[in-house]
Amino acid sequence: MVVAFHAFPAWFPGGFIGVDVFFVISGYLISSILFKNFEAGTFSLADFYIRRIRRIFPALIVVLVASLIGGWFFFLSDEYAQLGKHVAAGAGFVSNLVLWHDSSYFDNESASKPLLHLWSLGIEEQFYIVWPIVLMVLYRLVGNSKSTDVSDQNSAKSLSSNLSRDLGKKLWMVIGILTVLSFALNVILILSNQVAAFYSPLTRFWELLIGALLANLALHQANRLERWRARWANPISVLAIILLIAGMYVLNRFKLFPGWWALIPVIGAFLLIAVGKDALINRTLLSNRLMVWIGVISYPLYLWHWPLLSFVRIVEGDFPRLKVGAVILSFVLAWLTYRLIESPLRFGARAKVKALGLIAAMCLVGATGFAIYQQDGVEGYGIRTGEANAFAKYFENNPPDWNYFTQADILKKYRHECNFYDFNPITPKCYEPDRSSGHEHDPLLMIWGDSTAQMLSYGLSQVKPANWQILQVATSTCLPDPNANTDSYTDFCRRSNWRTLGAIAQFKPDVVLISQESGQNIQTMQTIAEKLKADGVKKVIFMGPAPHWKTVLPKLILRKLWQDTPERTWTEVDLKYIKTNQELKSQWPKDGATHYVDLIELMCNEQGCLTRVGPDKLVDISAFDYVHFSPAASEYVARNLLEEVVFGNASPSTK
Repeated sequence: MVVAFHAFPAWFPGGFIGVDVFFVISGYLISSILFKNFEAGTFSLADFYIRRIRRIFPALIVVLVASLIGGWFFFLSDEYAQLGKHVAAGAGFVSNLVLWHDSSYFDNESASKPLLHLWSLGIEEQFYIVWPIVLMVLYRLVGNSKSTDVSDQNSAKSLSSNLSRDLGKKLWMVIGILTVLSFALNVILILSNQVAAFYSPLTRFWELLIGALLANLALHQANRLERWRARWANPISVLAIILLIAGMYVLNRFKLFPGWWALIPVIGAFLLIAVGKDALINRTLLSNRLMVWIGVISYPLYLWHWPLLSFVRIVEGDFPRLKVGAVILSFVLAWLTYRLIESPLRFGARAKVKALGLIAAMCLVGATGFAIYQQDGVEGYGIRTGEANAFAKYFENNPPDWNYFTQADILKKYRHECNFYDFNPITPKCYEPDRSSGHEHDPLLMIWGDSTAQMLSYGLSQVKPANWQILQVATSTCLPDPNANTDSYTDFCRRSNWRTLGAIAQFKPDVVLISQESGQNIQTMQTIAEKLKADGVKKVIFMGPAPHWKTVLPKLILRKLWQDTPERTWTEVDLKYIKTNQELKSQWPKDGATHYVDLIELMCNEQGCLTRVGPDKLVDISAFDYVHFSPAASEYVARNLLEEVVFGNASPSTK
C-alpha cells in the first residue's frame, strides 16, 4: 500500500494509510508478546530491547549506509547535508521529531528526502521505549495487591486466575484512558498544527494502543472473541477490506490527516486482525503465498523502497519506467537483506553480543551522518565543488535558514501572509480593499488559487497602474472551488475558498485572476466563471498550466545543463502539462465571456521551455523548483503577457 502510494501517488492518493495499518498491527503483535510474558512471569526488559535491536537494527543500518554512499557520489552539498542530518535522526529513532521541526509547505519536497519514511519507525520505537515500562509498573501494582502466602496448589491456581482477570481489567482501563487521551490530542491539534499532529508521538500512540486493546481482548476474553468470530468473521472481514480500499481513494493530501480521518484505516486494520486467520478475506487474500512472502520481507522492503525512489527522482527525474525499476529493485534488495543480513543477526545464539555490535554500528552510522551535516555536506569533494556548488547553495532552502527564500525575499514578494495553508491566519488586508478617502473607486484585481497564483503576485505588482489595488487569497495545494459556501475548521482549503468567494461577492473586483498548478477542468472553470459573473465580476481570467519540470530546475541545470546552459530546452520538461494546455485551449468556449491565458505559448516554443528569462542563470532562472516562477520570471510573465490582459482591454491569446 505504502510502496504503491510512494511510486504512483496519483493512482493511490490515500496509500499513506498503510502506515496507520502498520501501527495497529505492530501494537497488536508486540503487545500480545508483552502481555503473555508478563502473565507467565518471564518478562525481561533487557531481553525485550535485545530482541527489538536484533529485529530493527540490521536492515536499517544497511539502508542508512547505502544512502550515505549513494549520496557521496550523486548529491550536491545541500542535499548531502540534509541526508546526513536525516541519517543521524534515523539512527537515533527521532526522525519524526526532526521532520516535525523542519517541515512546512516551503520545505524541500518529500521526494528530495530519501529517509523521510523513517518518521514512522521513530514513532514505533518511541512507543516501545515507554510501553513496556508502563506495563511493568501496572503488573507490579496488580501483583502486589494480590500477593499472599499460598500453601496449596488449588489456591495458587485460583490466585493466578484472579490475578490474570484483574490484570486484564486494569489493562482495559489503562489502555482505554491512554488511547482516548492520545486520540483527543490528535483531533484537537490537527486544527491548529497539522504538522505536529502528523509527526508527534503523542498524537499517534493511540493507533498502536488500538492494537494493544485487541491483544488484551484476545488474551483475556478469548472465548467471547471466538464466539463473535464464529458468527461475524466473514462479513466483518469484507467490511474491513472495504474500509481500507476506500481509505486509499477517499483520503488524500488535502484532508486534515490524521485527525478523525485516521479512524478509517485504524478501524479497518482492527477488524481485519480481530476476525482471525480463518475469515474469508484473511484466508483467501492475505494468506496466499505471495502475500505471505511480502509480509516476510515487509520491513526491509519498507526501508529500501523510498530511498531508491527518492534517489531516482533527485538524480534522473520523475520517469515512470525508472520508478517501476526502483520498486522492482527494492523487492530484490529486501529479499537479499532479509536472507543475508536480517535473519542471521535476528536469530541464533549470542544474542547479547550481536545486540552490542549492532548498537556500536548504529552509533557509528549516526555519528557519521551528523558529521556530514555539521560539515555542510562535505563541500569540495565529488560534484560538490566550484561554481556549481555555489549555484546549488544559492538555491538551498532547508530550515531553519531558508537560504533561497531569504535571499530572494520570496515570502514578501509572493505575499505569504495571504496563504491559508495549514490554517495559517491571514490578514484582512489580503481580501479587503482600502476604501479610505481617495481610494473609494480604485479598480480591484483579485488573485485566487494555489501556489501558482502566488507566484504571479510579484510580477503583477510591478506592472499594475498606480490606482489599482491587488487582493489575494492564494493557498498552497488548494484548488479553487466554486461550491465552498461554508467555512470549515477541518479543511483549510475550504476555508480559503469560502473566504475568497465571500470577498468577491462583497467587493465585486473588476478582474479575478485564477491559477492552479494542475487538475484544470473545463466544466469547473465554467462554473466558477458563471458564479463570479453573477456576483458582478467584470472580467474573469483563467491561467493555463505553467511549464513543469520533472525535477527541480536548479538541480536539472547543475546535473545536465551546467556547461553552456541553454536558454530553452526540452530536457525533463513534463509533456503532460503541454498536452493539458492544448486540450484546454481546444475546448475553451469562443464566446469571449471568459479569458484563457496560455502560459505555455509564452514560455515554450519548438526549441523547448525557458530555463532563464535573462542572461544570468542565477537570478534569471525561470523556476526555483519544478514549477514555481522566480521573481524575475514572475515579472517577465507580467510584462510580456498579463499587463494588457489584466489591466488593459486586450484579450489573451488562445491560439
